[in-house]
Amino acid sequence: MSKKYIGVDLGAWYSKKNKTSIVILEDTGKELKIDKIISKESEINCIEQSYNKQSTDYETKNKRLIDCLLKEKGTSHTVIGIDAPFAIPAKLNNSNEMYYDLTYRSDTLKQHQNPYIFDNSARFVLNTTKQTVLASCATLVGSLTARMKHIVDEYNDILNIIHKPIDLKKDGISTIEVFPTATLYQLIQNTSLYKNTYIEAYTKDEEKNHNFTKLISYKNDHWTKENKDRMIKLIEIYICNLSDKIDEIKSDDDYDAIICALTAYLVSQKNGYLKPNNEDIDKFTNSFIYIPSDESIKNYNE
Repeated sequence: MSKKYIGVDLGAWYSKKNKTSIVILEDTGKELKIDKIISKESEINCIEQSYNKQSTDYETKNKRLIDCLLKEKGTSHTVIGIDAPFAIPAKLNNSNEMYYDLTYRSDTLKQHQNPYIFDNSARFVLNTTKQTVLASCATLVGSLTARMKHIVDEYNDILNIIHKPIDLKKDGISTIEVFPTATLYQLIQNTSLYKNTYIEAYTKDEEKNHNFTKLISYKNDHWTKENKDRMIKLIEIYICNLSDKIDEIKSDDDYDAIICALTAYLVSQKNGYLKPNNEDIDKFTNSFIYIPSDESIKNYNE
């Protein structure tokens, strides 16, 4: 009876670079290992399907993606962590969801208080990890949100898509929203490695006070051999066969997919994820980003 943890770094429907990456981690009961890395969406090998000829290209693309995820799922337990907004801000959707306040204050981040731009889940990430998510309806990420919204609308039941903070089932399938940057922040805070190798300050004042809050970039043009080695070192303790898979990790998208899968594993453990306070937990109905708790990371390291 296998347990699988699948990470998806989702790309937009019409990305020319086919940026979706998928990583499947398998829990053998003794160790966590990479079962498969699928680097480009165009290379997904799924079970052959006879697709409806009336389907449009975007429907087919998502159908193939979901088929692939279901083909790779474990026989007893699967958690899928997807790096993509699961919803537009509740305020834009005319929802009466209660407002979760932003307690982390910074003059450069005031827009995060605006409920028309950022959801409660974005403010939760900022409060707990000091990391910022991209606005789900902004130009850079809006098409990604649209793609994920189609997945939510069409595959909510079969994927068991979670929108609020709940303990995940120990059997069957669950699909959660994750944010690699927030997970990496948590890993960095619980490592003996030098934190300033991975985190820098937002402002000169924070730098003066040694208040490191922002990840040093490893993405896009920063995906160099040096940065790849630096980021691999941060997670090598968690995955037993990581060194054997180095050459298969071809991009920062592949790396982020590994972090998505690792997040799915960590938050599935007992007391595995950061939860809002009891008085705030009911404010999260539209979306919730799962972040590994200090306890889940420390328990693994022990």
